[in-house]
Amino acid sequence: MIYPVIITSAAFVVAEVIMLWYEREQPGLGAPFEQTLIQTLQPFAEFPHAAPVYYRDVRKVMIRPYPVFAFYRVLPDIVQVVAVADARRNPKHLRTLLKGR
Repeated sequence: MIYPVIITSAAFVVAEVIMLWYEREQPGLGAPFEQTLIQTLQPFAEFPHAAPVYYRDVRKVMIRPYPVFAFYRVLPDIVQVVAVADARRNPKHLRTLLKGR
């Protein structure tokens, strides 16, 4: 089964902020970040359980080469990206971020 990968509005907003930051720091870097994010998440449509569980039922994947994590959960009919965050954040902050999602 191939699952649609859905990005929640909260995760989308953070991803856009990160993309804009990269674009502001060095023009031309924003679009590659966005493409890398999409390319990193695509395989989970077919193999949703491939990434390790990070917290409760939420899985974590690194958006390489960027210091950014995407967090997702596998629901019965979709892969739902619930958060995008800077990987340099304190792990306690990341878990707090995921508690409400």
